[in-house]
Amino acid sequence: MTITEISDLHLKTFNTSWDHYPDPHHKLDDISLDKVNNFIDLSNKTRSYPVGDPPLTVLKKYELLKGHDQITNGCYLLFVDSETMLTAIDLGRFTSETIIKDSLTVREDLFSNADAVLGFLVKHINKRYIISGKAQRTERWDYPMDALREIVINMIVHRDYTSSSEAVIKIFDDYIEFYNPGKL
Repeated sequence: MTITEISDLHLKTFNTSWDHYPDPHHKLDDISLDKVNNFIDLSNKTRSYPVGDPPLTVLKKYELLKGHDQITNGCYLLFVDSETMLTAIDLGRFTSETIIKDSLTVREDLFSNADAVLGFLVKHINKRYIISGKAQRTERWDYPMDALREIVINMIVHRDYTSSSEAVIKIFDDYIEFYNPGKL
């Protein structure tokens, strides 16, 4: 058994995970309370009972803040104030295995990364317009957008953030490769 496997088993005995633990390297000043407020606003659009609490109270309720000012690893990833290598995702549009047409590296909070990755995918996949006898044309993407969104969200959620490797997405003419550090 590797040290990582032993560590994972130890965390499972407490029914917890790495993202739930206090972040020893980052403090409350390293996250953006504006991003927390944006999260609250977005959540309130779909909730029956809106959240009216201030951002720090919300972080405590979601167990993203320990004590008065100790953020968890998950809190840092979700609301980091500036770029961080921990969340890096490399994206590329390739015309062959060695020729890159366009590239982007995103290193922001997980919400912003998801939006940026989906935007890059939309920019580089084709959309067809199907004209039928109906008044409205039908749009069809090369890949179902719901499936791409699910892949990207799973990629971000199930990533091993203790690994120094970056997530990578390579878009080719006829397929897309997704690589993610972690077991899944």
